[in-house]
Amino acid sequence: MPKRAIRSPFDVRSHLFALISINLAVLSNDNPTFLFVIFGQIIILFLLCRAWKEAVNVSICAIILALLYRLLSFLPSGNWHSALYTSLRLSAPFLCASCMGYYFIKVSPANLLLAGLHCLHCPRALTTALAVMLRLLPTLSDNARAIREAMRIRGLSFRQAIFQPLNMLEYFLIPLISATIVSGEALTAAALSRGLGSPHRPTSIYPLTFTWKDWLLCLSCCLLILLNRI
Repeated sequence: MPKRAIRSPFDVRSHLFALISINLAVLSNDNPTFLFVIFGQIIILFLLCRAWKEAVNVSICAIILALLYRLLSFLPSGNWHSALYTSLRLSAPFLCASCMGYYFIKVSPANLLLAGLHCLHCPRALTTALAVMLRLLPTLSDNARAIREAMRIRGLSFRQAIFQPLNMLEYFLIPLISATIVSGEALTAAALSRGLGSPHRPTSIYPLTFTWKDWLLCLSCCLLILLNRI
């Protein structure tokens, strides 16, 4: 597994089910109590993975959201109260869903995710495109960082390029697009050479076992969906 991936006691397929079910439940319910229940489950999942730093990050997001709701109760009725209430009602579900996505990214490396999708018999077109995309995103970030360092060496700051659109286009966007095209072609060739375009089911070096822990996680997600309907 990649070093930045967190070792999880759950199977990647249960992670995928938890991601889909929790996001559907959160985005259809903006009740603060229900959202904080979801935050609590995400924190517990990080603690079970012994990811203390990530659990603290999610806890900070939940605390900030709770303080904003507390501030809402002290504000008198008016424009500020309505603006804060509307902002919280719109942003809180997306913040909770983003924290669940943060957990999924941390505990599901690309190779393990693709192995789980193959076990679920997902279409090959989906898995191949996903494999290239998951490999391309870190490469895109590295290319952008390298271009910014090259601009800094030449005495060009990224802030100046933002306020000058033509310089932004010339010094940052065009090199980034060119590097992305080259990287995409190389990643596609590497994916095809590794057999991702083969009609046969690929083998996996990662053991995928659906244990009682995964059934318990799926059951808790189903209970959250039922709680959302109540």
